[in-house]
Amino acid sequence: MLLGAARGMRIPAHGVRALSTSAARAQAPRPPRMVPVSHVRAGTQTPKDPLDVARRFPDHPLMRFFQRVPVEIAREGTQGKHADERKTIMLPAAVTENDLSHEYSSRSWLASELRRKSSAELHTLWYILIVERNKLATSWEELKRNNAENAARMLGESLSHRHHRVRKSMARIKFVLNERRMALVEAQHNARSGPDTAAYDDEDLFESEVRAAPP
Repeated sequence: MLLGAARGMRIPAHGVRALSTSAARAQAPRPPRMVPVSHVRAGTQTPKDPLDVARRFPDHPLMRFFQRVPVEIAREGTQGKHADERKTIMLPAAVTENDLSHEYSSRSWLASELRRKSSAELHTLWYILIVERNKLATSWEELKRNNAENAARMLGESLSHRHHRVRKSMARIKFVLNERRMALVEAQHNARSGPDTAAYDDEDLFESEVRAAPP
């Protein structure tokens, strides 16, 4: 789902070699399409379009590598002319319109915000950022595959800026975790090298109960 500018640069005109390809690469035959043996044995049909992918494999793990965009489609048995005959579903998209425009709605996590979270929450946030980083990498590789990265830069793409924010957030998570590790090491060192606590054999170390005064 590339925009017109990106789609127009996908295949060079006949007889014109792209500057990014060599003569040997341009003359090399296209490799044959490979189909997994498991698909042949199971009789699995290749999805025709993103809509077919969303209908047949809505929870496929590979869908997490792609962004989702809302698309209105006609309900089954209707023509989709009226609003009540349409429904909105999320379709996978390698590149969206927001990727090719300026984006100012997000920012990186601050260290002061991360210090308030537990180690389990930081662990979960780390994997969320990894998933987001994979999506951005998929979008950028799709632009490179279609020789459209220069056109994306001219349009003011936001992929590199968002990728920088994700990396900065991940670096700050590592910084906060290192702070906690250093604090634990220092506390253990102080406990080992601190003054010995005097032992009280005849006295209880706990506070005595406060007895209620007689009426």
